[in-house]
Amino acid sequence: GASGSLKAKIRSLEAGGNYAAVFTGYLNGFARRNEDITKMTIAQVVKYQKDYIAHQRALGIPESQRSAAIGAYQMLYPEIAASKTGVPMSALFNKENQDKMAEYYLNVAGQQAYLRGDITAGEYNDRLAGQFASIKKMSGGGVYDTDGINKAYGGVYQEILDNKPDTAGPKKPGSTYTVSGVTYDSATGASINAPMSMTPSPDIER
Repeated sequence: GASGSLKAKIRSLEAGGNYAAVFTGYLNGFARRNEDITKMTIAQVVKYQKDYIAHQRALGIPESQRSAAIGAYQMLYPEIAASKTGVPMSALFNKENQDKMAEYYLNVAGQQAYLRGDITAGEYNDRLAGQFASIKKMSGGGVYDTDGINKAYGGVYQEILDNKPDTAGPKKPGSTYTVSGVTYDSATGASINAPMSMTPSPDIER
């Protein structure tokens, strides 16, 4: 689909493209650490996540520092993504279904509005940064960089531009878009009029 290269970049940033990835922070000593989540049903994956969180609780990890993010997109609540994309809980958490479920996060971030032209590529980028902690906002940092467990280190802006179906060619130099009061050059993504204090990025639906 149109979102193919964008999803590939997100997978690369979130999990090195590994569909069997589990948040690595507390796997040491976790009894189920070597199980392959891509061979589990989504219902079994949710149970696996609960077991992993219980392991972290037993270690005394504060709630704000716990994570059971799983799969190539590091989903926190795969059951929600599954229900919103028509994937049954009895389906396997495999490559095909993870890619399908990822559309939920893209749509929450405004994929359809972007494809219709209702929001800019920069706005879509920053909303995606609210869904995927590894993605940098247009201003540079990540939405969750200060939470103690996440760090944004890559961008998806070019992939967003590449995924726009009405390919009228590259943006002409001189055209701009604005996110949170900062104007950017569409061709380079460079900010033109960054104010002294950045306004917060728009609230992200969670």
